Amino acid sequence: MSIRLVRMISRILAIIFLTGMFISQASSAGAAGTELTTNSGFEAGQSPWAEITSPSQQAVVAGTAHSGSAAAKLCGVNNCNDQLYETVTLPTSFTSLTWSYWYDFQTQETSSSCNDQFRSAIRTTNGTVVTIPQDVCNTAKTNGWVQKSVDLTSKLLPYAGQKVQVYFHGYTNSSLPTTYYIDDVSLSAGTAPSAPSTGVYLGVSISGVPASMTALQTFQQAANKKVAIVSFWRTMGGSQSTLYSSWFQNVFNNGSVPMITWLPKNSDTGASYSLTAIANGQYDSVINTWANTLKGYGHTILIRWAHEMNGSWYAWGQQASAYVAAWRHIHNLFVADGATNVKWVWCPNTEYNTATQFNQYYPGDSYVDWVGLDSYNSPKNGAWYWFSNLFSIGNSYATITALTSKPLMIAETSSAEANLFSPVPPYTKAQWITNAFGTGIPSMPRVRAIVWMNDNLTGSEGCCNWSIQSSSAAQSAFAQAVAPSTYLSTYP
Repeated sequence: MSIRLVRMISRILAIIFLTGMFISQASSAGAAGTELTTNSGFEAGQSPWAEITSPSQQAVVAGTAHSGSAAAKLCGVNNCNDQLYETVTLPTSFTSLTWSYWYDFQTQETSSSCNDQFRSAIRTTNGTVVTIPQDVCNTAKTNGWVQKSVDLTSKLLPYAGQKVQVYFHGYTNSSLPTTYYIDDVSLSAGTAPSAPSTGVYLGVSISGVPASMTALQTFQQAANKKVAIVSFWRTMGGSQSTLYSSWFQNVFNNGSVPMITWLPKNSDTGASYSLTAIANGQYDSVINTWANTLKGYGHTILIRWAHEMNGSWYAWGQQASAYVAAWRHIHNLFVADGATNVKWVWCPNTEYNTATQFNQYYPGDSYVDWVGLDSYNSPKNGAWYWFSNLFSIGNSYATITALTSKPLMIAETSSAEANLFSPVPPYTKAQWITNAFGTGIPSMPRVRAIVWMNDNLTGSEGCCNWSIQSSSAAQSAFAQAVAPSTYLSTYP
């Protein structure tokens, strides 16, 4: 066998191998999701597809089609260099991205030599190739239409929110020609719903997470369940305003979404940022930096900005008109910057004592993705509130569910252990947990997420040890309470 023949066979085997590497399970064009291409079946002619061809020829032809009456045609003549592409904009957030198309390759070549070539690719608008799902020659001729389908989610996540080109390239040499037909092109993006149709996302807030994931891993082991939401706190200024990419990667690797409670203050000086100044644009550079950083993450992020605004304990509290104006301004800047992967959680405290009625602070459905409520069972004053009692105080649950149809999150909650001031009979934290997840949440059907506060704040705030590890009984009760499939470990 000649060296030339050995090389030829090796090349053919390599092409077959490389082609096989990219073949994935077929999925029909236009599968569930948002379709990003336009005129994917070429029934409306060539536009908006662009063609670069030599020699000049018509890119769209009638009569040969997988469906409908038209398809794209590349080459079919000798010495051809034919390119066809459409520019599309990727969503800023997507959970899946599938590219599929149908192809029919017809050739007059009879030898096993690779004289003609076809390539499909996704590339940037400046021509940089991102990925090449198919790169074959005339030896890969078909006997009719074949579908190509490939999952490009991981490849294209870094390009979320950007324009890319769906690209096909046909080439022939001076030997016998090959014709490449393309039809029913689909680039379909799946996006996550804000809330599950059934079930409740389980979340947790633990100091030090997600800078380190040790405490979260310990919690998940104790709960015998992973969490869908990892909540942590950041400020608009000071050292605690920094967003670390490693933190987001830690949350992503856990299979969770981050929820940032974003405080309008400087963490180093303690000074709060004026709501009026925020609304008037004084902190736009800070807001735009956050928007572009979070946009670059490419996955869903929840932001709970200036929470418990109806209370008197924060500097931003009880300033209804200024609060609404500031919220809307921040939201509008994020949208203008393309950070639509950010989902907004508006979260008052339940109405009691110095926490006023919260309807007046609501910025409107166009500016909110989730609504939330915060409340804790702290028996230090001799009172004991079961879960449903906590969120019915001031008719809070009824009020917020009448205010909007947005999904409801219990964004902070927990119970302390009973103490000497607890009422008789001597209730227990374990009982409270069992009641909350077994009776309380099911009695509140609009609740679609619950975030457990798992810090021991006895030393720093005087009360309380909110963690499920405060007693073996509490830990066991929590693990049993969240075991049902109702409590979801993945978002979405």
